[in-house]
Amino acid sequence: MEASIDGAASTIKYANPSQRNYIPLIYFNAYVHDIQMQLMLDTGANRTFISQKALNSLRSSKIINQIQREVFLADGYTSIMVYGEVDLSFIMNNIRTSIRALIVKNLCVNCILGMDYIIK
Repeated sequence: MEASIDGAASTIKYANPSQRNYIPLIYFNAYVHDIQMQLMLDTGANRTFISQKALNSLRSSKIINQIQREVFLADGYTSIMVYGEVDLSFIMNNIRTSIRALIVKNLCVNCILGMDYIIK
């Protein structure tokens, strides 16, 4: 399927529009409560998430709100269960920062930093 570059009436087309605007995912390592973890920066996520497995490896983490609720992802259809909130402390490039993260069962990385972290 072809898609136009500048609107439906355009005669300029690409065979695969998703390849045209490809932006690589941003992965990096940081210390979370003094434990090195792989994180991903996700500008499409409003909130920061940590997996239960990653959270269990942290010695000094305390769950703030032990809640269970469903949240929807950016597509508006996909949902995931949130099991609570936790305050996390990060060290990146010798700079310490913190954020409150939502706890979920599984992620593709230990932690996803969302827009709440980016604009903080």
